[in-house]
Amino acid sequence: MTLASLLAFAGEHALLALALLEAVAGPAAAATRSDLATRYAWGRLRQGRYADALRWATLAARESEASGDKPTLALAYNGLHSAHYYAGVAEDVPYAR
Repeated sequence: MTLASLLAFAGEHALLALALLEAVAGPAAAATRSDLATRYAWGRLRQGRYADALRWATLAARESEASGDKPTLALAYNGLHSAHYYAGVAEDVPYAR
């Protein structure tokens, strides 16, 4: 399998898991959604799809902020910073909002 096919396969599964968690409430579900969205954003970055990566990284940051889980928040902010950098888009809000 090529890297591109592995990223596509992993992305499909992340989207499926996100869809299943959409209706689940609570901080643990928000942290899991953030983790999945962060991983999906990194996959999009590897594919050169920077605008899409930025959209997913923004979602990940929102979910991690809602979860209150600091390690998840750190990973989401890392992905968000990278997505802004590669997309060539200035970061619109400071971290640790």
